[in-house]
Amino acid sequence: MIPSRAFPPLRLPLPPTALALFALAFVLPGLAGHELWKSHDAIGLGIVHDMAKSGELVVPRVSGWLWLNDPPLYHWVALAFGRLFQGMIEFHSGARLASGAFMLAAFWLIYRAARDWIRGEDRPATASAAMLLLLGSVGLMVHAHEAVPELATLAALCGAFAALGFVERHPLGAGVAFGAALGAGLASSCWVASAALYAAVLAAHFVHAPWRTRGAVLFLGVAAVVALAAGALWPIALATRSPETFAQWWSLTALPQGRFAASLRYLVNTGGWFAWPAWPLALWALWSLRRRWREPQLFVPALAILLMLPGLAVWGQAQSVTLLPLLAPLVMLAVQGMPSLRRGAAAALDWFGLVTFAFFGGLVWLGYVAMLTGVPPRVAHNFAKTAPGFVAEFNPFLFLVALALTSVWIYLMFFTAYSPTRSIARWAAGIVLLWGTFATLWMPWADHQKSYRTVALQLRSKIPVGATCIAQRGLGVPQGASLDYYGDIQPRAFDFSKPRECPLLLVQGHPQHEFDAPGAGWVKLADVGRPGDKSERFRLYRSVK
Repeated sequence: MIPSRAFPPLRLPLPPTALALFALAFVLPGLAGHELWKSHDAIGLGIVHDMAKSGELVVPRVSGWLWLNDPPLYHWVALAFGRLFQGMIEFHSGARLASGAFMLAAFWLIYRAARDWIRGEDRPATASAAMLLLLGSVGLMVHAHEAVPELATLAALCGAFAALGFVERHPLGAGVAFGAALGAGLASSCWVASAALYAAVLAAHFVHAPWRTRGAVLFLGVAAVVALAAGALWPIALATRSPETFAQWWSLTALPQGRFAASLRYLVNTGGWFAWPAWPLALWALWSLRRRWREPQLFVPALAILLMLPGLAVWGQAQSVTLLPLLAPLVMLAVQGMPSLRRGAAAALDWFGLVTFAFFGGLVWLGYVAMLTGVPPRVAHNFAKTAPGFVAEFNPFLFLVALALTSVWIYLMFFTAYSPTRSIARWAAGIVLLWGTFATLWMPWADHQKSYRTVALQLRSKIPVGATCIAQRGLGVPQGASLDYYGDIQPRAFDFSKPRECPLLLVQGHPQHEFDAPGAGWVKLADVGRPGDKSERFRLYRSVK
């Protein structure tokens, strides 16, 4: 039996230093240590790589494709990180550190927002729960370690909420900070998230009497001016540089992106797991505090969510990363229901997290042992089948990091004193455990099958010396970005009216069927793909006529 004095119980809420270590333990593993991943990570880093090569900062491109889906604030920051650390680590790893910086900023700002704005007797506990609830969002686990612009928008919205705590005391300063945060959101990804939050704050001034003051009008006016000024900087530069490109961007930004019903259904269904456990706690907060619905602390995040979801369904992409900005208002709403959460519900979440992360954490360790030793044989066979040619190597440092994360998780599971926020703290610890052990133990295996580095180098070696033109058919944007980054291969679109204008043709197709073969008069130079990939094959042809 372990003496209780050897392991004193952990008291909640965690102090700021412990929260900072929590955040670092989540952000750092796997951030700079993996290859370009399909698809969002490869596209984001491809844009940054193109900026570094061409020096063009206003008109974003990825492997020759014009990319106007997202404003370039995130990519500018990533470019700065990539150049700053290029002498120490690979460029893409340095650039991806921007994601870590935005995530750490989001954690700190959501902590400040909950501490300074949310009502309650125990503000440190509320602030701690807000940060851990954001960290514990399931959908954040992988995307926080990719080069996605929505992370900058998430951090911006967290900063906007932090500014709301000073509206009544310092309306001018709060307006500047709120507007700057919304402007950063406008300059990072889809404009809907920033617009929805401003609209929610504007509406709160009509339902909350204490905000109907001259100071409130000053706050709203200053915020609008600063946000629009910050958000308009890049569009103005784009219009000055290329009016035609600006017209394309404006059409892409203003027009609906897809079918509303299908997109909304996708976002709602995906949000069921993506925003867990914030969304059920947000619903509980709305119900338990329904008599206080006019208070800005409840009204603003709730209305922001209601506006953001349909807005993203109309003007956003039906992708999981689109939901990242939604986490900020969800967490701000959900954390207010924690003090009144019934003990049985908290215990259910606690036990669900314990069982879930014990099971999946155990699977990670089992898989790691199987990759190293071949035992159990069936598990080892499955890993070898999905990543042919991969040979696992024991890394003492990464092993010790994974062991430390597992030990801390076990301690938190069995030696944390009861608190209304214990279930959230232990859930967040499970997320750190799961991602941390995966990033330290399984990352080489994942990179072996996901990376396009080998594909790019193999294709590069087959391109004849002096070749000046390569056309492509069926090449996806993420794949093109990876081939450009690793192999300096930047093919242009195939011209069907002049099929032999380029003597080389790169075709992306299915491994089993060569449906996109160019026909007679072409000889195949290469037929390559990622290990174990059953959906993609890259074939390089040369014209013989």
